[in-house]
Amino acid sequence: ADDAAALDAALAPFAEHKCVIVTDAPSLDYCVHVDRYCRARGIGFMYADVRGVFCWSFVDLGDAFDVLDKNGEECAEVLVADITCDADGVVTVLDKQRHPFEDGDVVVFRELDGMAALNGVERTVRTLTPYTFAIGDTSALAPFGTRGVAVQVKKPVRVAFAPLDAQLRAGAEFVYTDWGKMAHPP
Repeated sequence: ADDAAALDAALAPFAEHKCVIVTDAPSLDYCVHVDRYCRARGIGFMYADVRGVFCWSFVDLGDAFDVLDKNGEECAEVLVADITCDADGVVTVLDKQRHPFEDGDVVVFRELDGMAALNGVERTVRTLTPYTFAIGDTSALAPFGTRGVAVQVKKPVRVAFAPLDAQLRAGAEFVYTDWGKMAHPP
């Protein structure tokens, strides 16, 4: 208990920061204690270490971290060939090109010929096929004309991280980064 109190006193300067990064730690127990200290104060914690040719890292950014861009890719755009006027409007992309959207993605429409009321309006995507997706009720809108564009809108995604001690109890999840050897994993 005295060691923990002394360590907490030594960690007091961390309270001024938003994130603490630990490398070359004296022990894993030290890292668990630092993570608990940081988590209790809403401070992000990262730990990385290298042992010979092997390395590992750990990230704990708390229970409610907002990721502003879930995949780091440019916002996708597709040309719209048709939108049905239904209780669950179906969007068909032009010339059988696959759309990149996933369930829950948000799109905004622009340059729509016909369904002008949908221009600038955000709708949530429900994927039906690689060439179609549903956007909710379009039954009250004017019929679709001949063209338009659907553009993906990036929305924040809330991510919950687990503390280091919980992850150690749960067992490690290995991520292989040498994609050339994926055919022969250990």
